[in-house]
Amino acid sequence: MLVLSGSTTALAATSVSQYGITWTFNEDYQIGQFVSGDYWVVENVSGDGVTITNMSPGTKTISGRDINGSMINPMAGSAPSQGFDSSLGNYEPSLNIGVSLPKIVPAGSSIVSVISHDDSKNRPRLTDAAILTVLSRVPAEGDFRPPYIGSDKTLRWSVRDIDYSWLRSLPKPATSPPLSAVAALVERPYIEIHTSVGGREWHPLNNQQFYGREIVYDLSECLLSLQLDYSNEQKEHLLFSMLQLGIDIYGAAINGGYWEDKGGHNHGRKMTMVLAGVMFNDPNILEYADAQHHMIFQEDLQTFYVTQADIDDCPKFSGDGRLRECYTSEMLGMPEWGAQHASQPSRDGSNWDVLYRTTVGNSQFGHVLAARLMNVEGYWNHPALFEYMDRLWEVEKNEAKDSKNKIHWFEHDMWKAYRYMNPPEDPSQLSISPN
Repeated sequence: MLVLSGSTTALAATSVSQYGITWTFNEDYQIGQFVSGDYWVVENVSGDGVTITNMSPGTKTISGRDINGSMINPMAGSAPSQGFDSSLGNYEPSLNIGVSLPKIVPAGSSIVSVISHDDSKNRPRLTDAAILTVLSRVPAEGDFRPPYIGSDKTLRWSVRDIDYSWLRSLPKPATSPPLSAVAALVERPYIEIHTSVGGREWHPLNNQQFYGREIVYDLSECLLSLQLDYSNEQKEHLLFSMLQLGIDIYGAAINGGYWEDKGGHNHGRKMTMVLAGVMFNDPNILEYADAQHHMIFQEDLQTFYVTQADIDDCPKFSGDGRLRECYTSEMLGMPEWGAQHASQPSRDGSNWDVLYRTTVGNSQFGHVLAARLMNVEGYWNHPALFEYMDRLWEVEKNEAKDSKNKIHWFEHDMWKAYRYMNPPEDPSQLSISPN
């Protein structure tokens, strides 16, 4: 009998632990880790699945609140049903396998287990999350974990498929953060199941940031650090985590994910998926990157070119007492941003201090610059975003500061140094020179 908590080798084990969560089985099963570090377990007999006899910390009820839940193959959405914590809303006890142990989990399943914060008023509600994937066979060395969302657990992605020519080797600015600190930002899985405002309550405190803006700042550092002059070997820890996140965002996208245009909550998810799409040369992922086919990401939903309809939409909404100025005929065709442009364009405003403009824009420079450095704007297929960010830069570039709603110094210095470099003609040709 073996309890496995850190090995990368396939071993027989009766339990496995990660991030403070332990799954216990009825007998020995083969256990190992994907390249991302998340664990897998293989059924002993085809069709028998894996029997979970206990999970720790287990589901319990405190003052009428169910906590520390576990779900199999959750689905994404703006108001998804869930079995994690009854204080999160849309709670269905039948979705929480922690209330019905022992549980036979079939091969082709992802178990997502969480630890709840003791205080139901805490934001976020969760502190930790870990993922155990149940398979019918041992994965190949170097395989990535399939998305935890949805029922398809095909092992499609491997380190053998990575095309490193998409990554540059640019000189580091003095403001570059340590690579190890950046990699730590994405070591754990990000929980992207609830893709509207309420999703922030689902973001485990020790896995990811609570609010979208801070998630975007973190991922900006990750995306840009991959383009700096570290060796491929030095980049691997960060890269594998970012590719896994991109796989998970794709899994959410094809299973109900729609990152609503809601102020500063939901931007910054798309570029990780684009990164995975091009580095794995995966046309299915890149299909979902195309905004003309799948307008599902907040950074696209919020950016637009001013039309006559936008000009005619006047007066603007003022019921919350916030200033929103109308667009004028001189602004026709201007690349612009609106906090809820796709869903409630009456809440757009031409004034620079319109609510959330800098909250969103100043946090996502790293994402847009990474896309430009990788020459993937065509896959993205939403020019308004890229043109708007150039416009935003001209207004905000002299206000850089490592604080909320400002362009952080690392992203500022990277944009200043590399925004106008000649893009590579081909991902394998990275000979570049400044204009």
